[in-house]
Amino acid sequence: MNESLNMSEKKYIQSAMLLDWIGQAPIVINRAFIDLTGNVLAALWLSYAIEKIKDHGTADEPLKAAVIAVSASECEKDTGITRAQQQTCRKTLAALGLLTEEGGQGKVPSFRIHLDTMMKMLEAQVKPMADALQRADQLAPGLSAHDANAQLGLDWWNGLNDQQRKHWMAMAGNTGIAADAWAAYQNSQIQVS
Repeated sequence: MNESLNMSEKKYIQSAMLLDWIGQAPIVINRAFIDLTGNVLAALWLSYAIEKIKDHGTADEPLKAAVIAVSASECEKDTGITRAQQQTCRKTLAALGLLTEEGGQGKVPSFRIHLDTMMKMLEAQVKPMADALQRADQLAPGLSAHDANAQLGLDWWNGLNDQQRKHWMAMAGNTGIAADAWAAYQNSQIQVS
């Protein structure tokens, strides 16, 4: 009898685990925001805030900023980021010029996300790659595919700052070879077919 009760209890626990797992939306984080903020939790908070923005503007006139209202309990429920961690995230984002708090005394706090600043920072973040792509296009007629990729990797490497080089070298297993870091970067990018 005791063993059948344990089997029954185990079945309910497994069912509850499955419902808990599939019954919750996944937490989505924009990988570029990790490099932008230097912090996984700040990147998660920013990704969450961006998802909350309803109006993204138009191609002709993109939004410069957007305001969201989100309580700490709502954010924690949706992301798992605690109230204290949220404060740290917001301080990090404010220090980068990406966020300002707009009130909240006795009500749900509002936050202004500075989308224009974020876009400028993202553009600066990808500039080395854009420059490398441009250079590869200019050199492409005279190079084989292998040579063009090698040149693209060199241009990419030369456009990185020390922190970015350390990051990609670590992603490559700290081999000390720039080509390995380039391969790690290429492998981290979404492949479009």
